[in-house]
Amino acid sequence: MRISLQANWPMILFVTAGCLFALWISYKHWRYSHLPKSKNLFLILLRLTAVFMIAFSLLKPEIITIKTQTEEPEIVIFQDISNSMNTKDFIINKQSDDITAKRSEWLQSLIDSKFYLPLQKNFKVFVKTFAGEINKKGEIDKSATDINYALSEQTKNLKNLRAVILLSDGDWNQGTSPVAAATKLRTKNVPIFSVPVGSPFYLPDVVLNKVKVPAFCLVGEKISIPFQVENRMDTELSTKITLRSDFGTENTKDIIVAPHETYEDSILWQPKKTQLYNLTIDLPIQPGELIKDNNSFSFSIDVKQDNIKVLVVDSLPRWEYRYLLNALKRDPGVKVNSLLYLSNMEMGGGIGYLKKFPTKKELAFYDVIFLGDIGVGKGELSPDDIKNIAGVVKYLGTGLVLMPGYNGRQYSFSNTLIEDLNPVIMDPAKKNGIENDIASHLELTRLGSSHFLLMLANTPDMNSSVWKRLPSFTWNAAVLSAAPGANVLAVHSGLQTESGRMPLIATRS
Repeated sequence: MRISLQANWPMILFVTAGCLFALWISYKHWRYSHLPKSKNLFLILLRLTAVFMIAFSLLKPEIITIKTQTEEPEIVIFQDISNSMNTKDFIINKQSDDITAKRSEWLQSLIDSKFYLPLQKNFKVFVKTFAGEINKKGEIDKSATDINYALSEQTKNLKNLRAVILLSDGDWNQGTSPVAAATKLRTKNVPIFSVPVGSPFYLPDVVLNKVKVPAFCLVGEKISIPFQVENRMDTELSTKITLRSDFGTENTKDIIVAPHETYEDSILWQPKKTQLYNLTIDLPIQPGELIKDNNSFSFSIDVKQDNIKVLVVDSLPRWEYRYLLNALKRDPGVKVNSLLYLSNMEMGGGIGYLKKFPTKKELAFYDVIFLGDIGVGKGELSPDDIKNIAGVVKYLGTGLVLMPGYNGRQYSFSNTLIEDLNPVIMDPAKKNGIENDIASHLELTRLGSSHFLLMLANTPDMNSSVWKRLPSFTWNAAVLSAAPGANVLAVHSGLQTESGRMPLIATRS
């Protein structure tokens, strides 16, 4: 610690001269005064003290304290790795057919170039990646962007943070607003430098996406394969969609898409042999199109001769159970077994009825399992049954259909493996569902209107019309929202939740 004078030299000389003049006047006054020498000396010293203090203040004194910094100042660079960063909108100078690059590729090349090297001369630089929420296994949800988590959680262990550099292509769409976290950093004098990545406009391109196909079908069965074509060109697109297999062209369809519009349709296919088909839907490369690797979609469908084997499990022979069971039994391509857990009664009997739940080995032969108003507990499914159901769904691709009922028994699946498979989040405050005096109906979403599971007509528009004419209902299960990663196919015509229209039909892979 030391004292420093901030006054310039003329002021210092002026103050020094003033102090000397004050000393000389005081000496003269002390020597020739008629007052007693001792009393006069006290008054003179008092005056001189006041003069010296004023003079010292005119010199602008400052106390300087020097502190040695033991921790190196830090800067964090956040790199967005969400799925949206896979968008191709960078034009790069390469001598190849593909002159485009993804946002993630461009950003990674920037990180690899170590553009922050000049900062490392004075700061300790951290490069951290972020996307969406992190689950219990430590896996990042790359389908979303949670900026608040990055700013609040990934910086709290840094003790000497001086700045944050955010490299991202968009706003947050998961978690809470990042404004609070940014404000908190600003109060600590930590600025945030946001650097946008990517173009606000698409490159000239035609995209074939959202092709939805079943895992298998029956030989001779006509299936409708929905697709979506997005025209990102400035001109109208008039082209042909082609469905090909290992045996050649299976079907074609002419389409016309307006500039910067999206077109949805479906193409029919009827397999003639029992085997695994490798299929491709594609459309020709258009003149001026820069991105050429998104004009086709390849997939496989297993064509079977055998019947689809279905298991239906419920607690009561309610209307849904009886309607579903009768419909499945009338289908010659389906072999159905059912199981009823009747309270204080013996198991139901008859053709296809089971006396007990299938074993792990027996369950593996079913293609689809329907679970009605049934839960876990005494006289119902056991924890081992739940474990086996989740196992065949996860490892064998068995379909699982959940159909809640009035008794709300499916709420007992909470904290089980089946809860992780549910495509919706149920409302625990309304376990008995919602009953209305006014009849409601299902409304297909844009995705549901062309989804192969709900196709009752040849085109999405015709399909939506068919669904609108279906009978209405007065009861439905209470749903808060769709689960992360789920696709909502149909919503309630009237009921709303905090996230929008209440989902009633949803799927989840």
